[in-house]
Amino acid sequence: MTREQQRKLRELNQYLSKLLKGIVKSYGLKKKDYMVWGKKGDMYFSLLVDIREKDGRCFCSSLERMKPLWMDDLFWDIMDMPENKKEPLSLRCIGAFAIYGMTCYECRQELPEWSPDALERCAEAYVRHFHDTVSSGTIEDYYSVFDSESYQGSIQDILVLIHNQEYQGARERIQSLEGNGQFQNKGIWFKEYAERYLSVCSGDMFSGHML
Repeated sequence: MTREQQRKLRELNQYLSKLLKGIVKSYGLKKKDYMVWGKKGDMYFSLLVDIREKDGRCFCSSLERMKPLWMDDLFWDIMDMPENKKEPLSLRCIGAFAIYGMTCYECRQELPEWSPDALERCAEAYVRHFHDTVSSGTIEDYYSVFDSESYQGSIQDILVLIHNQEYQGARERIQSLEGNGQFQNKGIWFKEYAERYLSVCSGDMFSGHML
C-alpha cells in the first residue's frame, strides 16, 4: 500500500465513524465505538462495517451477527460475572466477556477510487440491510446459521445445550473442548466454570468422579 493509499484509508475510516453515527440514528439503531447494534424481543444483533485495503484496492465489508439475549446472561452466570447483566446492552457487542453470536450475513464491496461518496452509498446499504435483519430476525434464524466450528462455536454449543437442559450432551461437549475454553475469570477457565455450573443445575448427577 502506497503512502497516498494509507492516507486515504485513514481519512475513509475517520469519515466512516461520523457517517455511521448519522445513518444509524435515522434507522433507530445504536452505535457504540466501532459496532452497530440492535435488539428485538429476546434477540440481539450486531453489525461491523470495516474498510480494508487488498492488492491496492479498497473494500468496505459488512458482518452481521445474531444471538438470543439469554446467551450472554447464561455465560455471565457460568463465569461468575452476573453483574454484567446490569450493564448497558452495548456491552454485549463490545465487551471482552461477551458472546459473538452467529454470523448471519456478510458482504464486501469495492470502493472505486477510494471515494467517500462510494463509502456513503455502501454504508447506507449495509445499515439498511442490518435494520431489516433486526426487524425480522428470530431465534429460528439463529439456529439456522448455527455453526459449532465457527469462532466461539463450541462455547455457544455448550450454552445452547445447558439452556435446553440437555445436560448429558453439555457434559460431553465440555469434555471435548480444546484447551480450557478461551475465557478466564479470577484464575478459572470457562471449562472449569462450565463443569461447576453443570454440576449444580443438573442436580449433581455429573458431579464427583464423573466430571
